[in-house]
Amino acid sequence: MDRSPSAAEAAAPARTFDAPSLDSVEPSRLTRLAGWLRPTLVVLLLAFAAGVVFGNVLPTRFELAATERRLEETRAENERLQQRIVELTRDADRLAKDPWRTERILRDELKMSGDDEVIVR
Repeated sequence: MDRSPSAAEAAAPARTFDAPSLDSVEPSRLTRLAGWLRPTLVVLLLAFAAGVVFGNVLPTRFELAATERRLEETRAENERLQQRIVELTRDADRLAKDPWRTERILRDELKMSGDDEVIVR
């Protein structure tokens, strides 16, 4: 099959559909276009910036405040538990050094008696 243009096709001018260039558009139309395009772009840019700030920064500050609050609560609990450990260690040392105190706890709190004793109620 021959792909060469026929005489009729060669004589016909080639048709192209180009978009109108900015030079061919009348200036008043460009002025109107620029008149609403710039404020629209500025508003969109500000909306995007606000979305970034309020979407990312503020929740991070709230999360940071909540984390700091939990940290302070945990520190307070750790301090309380350390005081409890000191008290229990002191009690354990006293029990280890004082046999009468150990016997009193065994008799009063655990209701125990010696091998040769009988409990009467």
